[in-house]
Amino acid sequence: ERRDLVAGRVQAFQELDRHRHHLEELITKRTKALEKSNAALKKNEEFIKTITDNVPGLVSYWDNNMRCQFANKAYAHWWGMAPEAMTGCTLQELLTPPRLDDFEPHFAAALRGEPQHIEREYHLQNGEIGYTWAHYIPDMKDGRVVGFYVLATDITAIKMAELRLQQVNEELTVARDKADAANTAKSAFLANMSHEIRTPMNAIIGLTHLLLRDTPSPAQQNRLTRVSDAAHHLLNIINDILDLSKIESGKLTLESQEFSLSSLLSRVSALVADRAREKGIEIIVNTDHLPEALIGDATRLSQAMLNLLGNAIKFTERGSVTLSAEVLERNENDLLARFAVRDTGIGIAPRSEEHTSE
Repeated sequence: ERRDLVAGRVQAFQELDRHRHHLEELITKRTKALEKSNAALKKNEEFIKTITDNVPGLVSYWDNNMRCQFANKAYAHWWGMAPEAMTGCTLQELLTPPRLDDFEPHFAAALRGEPQHIEREYHLQNGEIGYTWAHYIPDMKDGRVVGFYVLATDITAIKMAELRLQQVNEELTVARDKADAANTAKSAFLANMSHEIRTPMNAIIGLTHLLLRDTPSPAQQNRLTRVSDAAHHLLNIINDILDLSKIESGKLTLESQEFSLSSLLSRVSALVADRAREKGIEIIVNTDHLPEALIGDATRLSQAMLNLLGNAIKFTERGSVTLSAEVLERNENDLLARFAVRDTGIGIAPRSEEHTSE
């Protein structure tokens, strides 16, 4: 019996020793697994910290007690603290009214599960104003909010550029208003001057008409006719001064009235005939069989022709000046014509004796 008792105890001690060794093995394995897990966790934390410390923005995490649990370097620097000092701080410890009153409602809304997107103005240490664009993102676990993330970007440079652009736009608006006022004053001036000049011109036209009626001499009638044509042409130009305001506003429309082509070209030629005769220049008119009756803006056509003829005579010392009209396209109701003035003057291109103005 004694031997059996001793043998039982030895067996129990051996079994207990096996369990102890097994337990030590389990503890060793668990310890190594825990160390490996802690190493991986530490590596992940270092990885996340490296990323968040180097992203161009402010990153932090706050729990549901408004206590900071993480802050990257930029966020801590923005608060004027070290990242380690930021961890564990509450919003109330960081801020006092009235800044607390500005932040707290948005923190509270994020903890209710309501994402926040805020443009915030703040004062830099040098006294200047800075701007951030912040996002408060709720952290949900099992349907409840356990905290929220803060992702913010410093947009001071962008905001300052926006404010400068706004200032430039305001200055441009003021400049535009001044220009509009100047244009209005100019239009009023032109209207008044046109009215003042029209009155004596109408008198000249009226008196010329009376002289033509009462003058029997053909030579004098010819001269008075030229005076009358010139006066009518000048009156048309004076009337067109009023169109400047219409041109600027895009409301100018060309007239569409029937006129005699031969009469128009004769009047234009007669107005420059004396200058051409003084220089011994021949004026040639070629209408290329255009219809006698046309519909269009005779006043502006005659102005263009007169300007071209006057310029051609001015720069021509000898030879001739030809006023021509050429049919380019024609159908049953319309035609496209090109009016041109050709002279034997100095021209534009040195290699050409003649040049054409159209």
